[in-house]
Amino acid sequence: MICRHHYIDMDCNIQQALNELDKCYQAFEHRGQPMYKWQVKQILTQALEEGYEYISEIPYEAVQKVINKNV
Repeated sequence: MICRHHYIDMDCNIQQALNELDKCYQAFEHRGQPMYKWQVKQILTQALEEGYEYISEIPYEAVQKVINKNV
């Protein structure tokens, strides 16, 4: 998962990103494809529950797992 726009910094706090989800979800993409708001929310929520604090800490595998589960 990467950030495409200036809306959000990859070192942004996950909780902050969730609080501003309506503004920033469009900034995320995975494997070159834009992500849906519900995908971003699910990934960020899961990452927060797993103890990650910053977006840059979320491993690729965790993102891929959520994407594959919902395809």
